[in-house]
Amino acid sequence: MFGWREMAAAVSSVYRDLPPNERAEAVFYAPNYGEASALTVYGPALGGPPTISAHNSYFLWGTGAASGAVVITLGRDDARFGDAFGDARAAGRVESRFAMPYENGLTIWVLRQPRAPIAEVWPRLRHYD
Repeated sequence: MFGWREMAAAVSSVYRDLPPNERAEAVFYAPNYGEASALTVYGPALGGPPTISAHNSYFLWGTGAASGAVVITLGRDDARFGDAFGDARAAGRVESRFAMPYENGLTIWVLRQPRAPIAEVWPRLRHYD
């Protein structure tokens, strides 16, 4: 849980900076349940986005009301987003000296122009590792 508050603050800041019409549709897609938990626990007080994740039991909770039109996520580079989204833009960075190395120095990405509806791709995103 080290670095969770900083992660949630950074993601929430990117979310709050979106135009109102995009903020209304935006969702944070967390690559793992720890990142999802960080936003679930700290995000509401920070004005953060709704959170979804396809990792472990978070997958079972589905996408909620997410349209997939605007997705905020974390990653090292944008190479993996090109197949799923027409637009991927770096919007921030997660930095915490106490975070696990794999959760530190991550770029915050804002993804737009999905190539398929989120409900269609959701089953393929599930992972239990």
